[in-house]
Amino acid sequence: MGRSSLFGGRLLRRAAYALTFLTAGCGAEGLVLRAGEDVKALRLSAERGEVSVIGGAAVDSPTLRWEVRGLSSSAQVLSTERDGVWEVQLDCAGGLGCEVVAVVELPPGFDVDVSVHAGELSLRGRFGVVDASFGQGEVVGRLAARRVSMALGRGDVDLGLSEPPEALTVTLGLGDLNLSLPSQGYDLDLDLPADRALVEGVLIDPAGPRLRALTASGSVRIRGTARDTSTAAR
Repeated sequence: MGRSSLFGGRLLRRAAYALTFLTAGCGAEGLVLRAGEDVKALRLSAERGEVSVIGGAAVDSPTLRWEVRGLSSSAQVLSTERDGVWEVQLDCAGGLGCEVVAVVELPPGFDVDVSVHAGELSLRGRFGVVDASFGQGEVVGRLAARRVSMALGRGDVDLGLSEPPEALTVTLGLGDLNLSLPSQGYDLDLDLPADRALVEGVLIDPAGPRLRALTASGSVRIRGTARDTSTAAR
């Protein structure tokens, strides 16, 4: 099974093909899966769960740790590696109140694409391109990235960027956006009534990085801050 497999010890190393298995509710101990060193991007999807992604972690290879919560719950985990992309699918396979809790640790600069039907997403560290989509949930981020795109049907986004991105787009169906980023000029496009937008410490500059925010029902607060590299892992 690829390099090595030690299911009993709860450690799974990279395989050259897809891995699919069921895990019973495993409490705090959890399971661990590692991808190959040639992987440069993560694409993760989950039906319901709490997902935390750390960019710039002190790991030799991308690492996923997860556990299953819920009464008599189990989860199905699918892992594949194709063309430098690590694709992971986490789905509840049964049980009352089933929820998958996952922590992904990545080397710096990874591209990340996360899709969750319902749950929470935490992003921390240094990434390349970040793309997140949620049916309903909450996103909290303290990060640096070249480009960021987020879409939520229902939920709030609390996002702090330690460096100006090349472009940032946040689209909310129902929810609020709280965004902080370094004070400078941005090409700002807010698609919502003026009384639901608050912008502080950010200059309008059509030649600057493009920031676009849209919420059908909610508010947007954008705050410029002094640059603070402590929010991004090095």
